[in-house]
Amino acid sequence: MKVYLAGQITGLTYDQANEWRTGFTQRLNSVGIEALSPLRAKEFLRDYGVLNGNYYRASPLSSAKGIVTRDRNDVSNCDIVLMNLKDMDRVSIGCMVEVGWADAQRKPIVMVLDEQSPYEHEFINEISGFIVHDLDEAFEVICAIVGVAPEPYTPLISRTYLDPISTDTAVEVSPYDC
Repeated sequence: MKVYLAGQITGLTYDQANEWRTGFTQRLNSVGIEALSPLRAKEFLRDYGVLNGNYYRASPLSSAKGIVTRDRNDVSNCDIVLMNLKDMDRVSIGCMVEVGWADAQRKPIVMVLDEQSPYEHEFINEISGFIVHDLDEAFEVICAIVGVAPEPYTPLISRTYLDPISTDTAVEVSPYDC
């Protein structure tokens, strides 16, 4: 199984754009899922500071044609698209094109959005198979779609309840304890 890691690149440095992708790739690999990053084999972009199109002539992979060609191919060849749109204050045209490609091919889309987001729109809400609010939730959803158990897990959401047998004892319960 392959997951395409879509998200903001323009307006960030290479390291900023790649940070979450590197960690998420490791998590996916730990359960046997391959990640496709649009930044793979583009380490040379570190030399360009904030990425804003200033690198198009650096390599065939970073030309406008090269970016579109490989990203479209990645979306076509993946099984799931993870679209990480957290902490974005403006809409990414590239991300919206990628989500359109994914929807046209009926790929499951796991969308990571802030509670208040410039992406809050009916089209995004309707074509996203899953809307979550952080990468931990996204990982759980992807594992469920693929049918693999997540890595050893610390619950994202836990609640403290009074033990029904002894009212003075608090018990932490995860939704996975059910």
